[in-house]
Amino acid sequence: MNLKRCPFCGSTDIHFDKSGEFFMCMDCDTFGPANDAVDGRTWNLRPAPWISVSKELPDTGLTVLIANTAWDCPVDTGFFDGGDCWYRACNPSVELDSMDCVGGLNPYMFPPTHWMPLPEPLKTESEDAK
Repeated sequence: MNLKRCPFCGSTDIHFDKSGEFFMCMDCDTFGPANDAVDGRTWNLRPAPWISVSKELPDTGLTVLIANTAWDCPVDTGFFDGGDCWYRACNPSVELDSMDCVGGLNPYMFPPTHWMPLPEPLKTESEDAK
């Protein structure tokens, strides 16, 4: 069973209660119903929280939502290079070396403070019918 992070503290330490009644976050004691204990759909419906870059970084090169309330537009898409730089994900066809470093002089003065995984892509009506 692949459960999403706790929506309140971001922990991945989620356990199925032995009574079979709920899932529980072992870090903050949040719990949710386990009426679908086979696959955790109810638990996974809740949105994931923003993750502080001081606590955890995304996988290198993975495009994610990035945020910093100091930016004019506080949310963008970008990816972390595994070193000390974030890049805008506005044009994936552009070579990494020519992209703007988020946190360098362009385009932002401040690097992102938080990130979260991208949501599932939109599906067309024909894809929903499958």
